[in-house]
Amino acid sequence: MLTRRTVVASGAAAIASLATRRAQAEAALSDLGAMAAKRGILFGTAVSTYQLRDTRFAPVLVSQARILVPEYEMKRALIEPQPGVYRFGTMDELEDFAHAHGIAFRGHPLVWHKRNPDWLDGALTASTRDSR
Repeated sequence: MLTRRTVVASGAAAIASLATRRAQAEAALSDLGAMAAKRGILFGTAVSTYQLRDTRFAPVLVSQARILVPEYEMKRALIEPQPGVYRFGTMDELEDFAHAHGIAFRGHPLVWHKRNPDWLDGALTASTRDSR
């Protein structure tokens, strides 16, 4: 016979079961880096220095990523804005952040067709002309 007590007890058990399953699912997804590591994958992301100062993003980055790659900070346009003038400050900031949080750090292409310094095309053209 159905009584109010059995209905309430059954409902409470069902809710408890769903809550437990949800908590387990959230726990499994709460650390993407660990989840990827179980499959032999190093999980991370490309990041820019401005994102390190984002109070909502940076903690997620620290808790999830196991490797960081500079998004633009290692592109030649930022590292060598003028011939022979080198600026590594933003790249160093990313690397320091990664190391401070136990996150691996990998460099990125120094030369990329979309982020070369303006002076480089002229220098390459001149060098090609001179070598003929």
